[in-house]
Amino acid sequence: MASKSLAERLTAHQYPSWYFSQPWVLKVVYAWFALIYQRVGLSFKGIHTILRKLPAGATVLDAGFGEGQFLYGNARRNPHLHFVGLDFNSNTLELGRFLIQHKGLKNVKLSQADLSKPWPVSSNSLDAIWCIGVLHCIPNDTEVLKNASNCLKPNAPLLIYSPLQSRLVLGPYKYVIRKYPGYDRLYRSHDYSMEELVEKAKQAGLQLQAARFTHGLPGIISYELFTLLVTLITHGHFPLKVLSALFFLPCLPLVLILRWIDQLFPPQKQGNGLLIEFLKA
Repeated sequence: MASKSLAERLTAHQYPSWYFSQPWVLKVVYAWFALIYQRVGLSFKGIHTILRKLPAGATVLDAGFGEGQFLYGNARRNPHLHFVGLDFNSNTLELGRFLIQHKGLKNVKLSQADLSKPWPVSSNSLDAIWCIGVLHCIPNDTEVLKNASNCLKPNAPLLIYSPLQSRLVLGPYKYVIRKYPGYDRLYRSHDYSMEELVEKAKQAGLQLQAARFTHGLPGIISYELFTLLVTLITHGHFPLKVLSALFFLPCLPLVLILRWIDQLFPPQKQGNGLLIEFLKA
């Protein structure tokens, strides 16, 4: 049977009902993600740096906002700014509108959009855009970059986080990720190098401003160990589920220590992830 396209997968994706009935749990999930996944905390910091420089009334856009972990909290903390969220999935829009009402946010507007098609946003109207963990999933990524460039004001920033060409370390992880591909592997359309991403952005009229690699060797081992255990707990046969569950808590301190080492001493020349900022030329 032919594999589903990205559009088909996104259309079929549904959030669990407890997202609507127990929205407070999302805060716990977001906090957990920030603790475990270096890309989340680093992206939050990058977005915060951009937002604090903007004047009152500025408009920013989250391209592919998903559950809204980078959108709703920032909108609440910055009531003087206007926030726009674009996403392809209709269930994401439904969840988002529920959360906006639940949180009482008045400065957020959501729209359904295919990021590789023209955006429902005026040209030269945005003061900043971020696209976190999304671009590498979209086959026609050059159109996404062109759309972002078209909608940004001159010298306005575009912040992107993307995994790069992955260096795999742990043998068991390599086997398990092939057998049970997770979200990132299932949806990934591109394995960028930094040079490739910079060149694509340049062709869209975007200039490199700053970049930071993530996931050197300590970060890779941290991510692979955590993902390996979680994958076996959720997808493995019963004996592997039990064994992985027993190892999970004892391994968690090691996962966190390696993650913090990687954050304190980030890779300088290459890593498995990249937070990169461009400016519209």
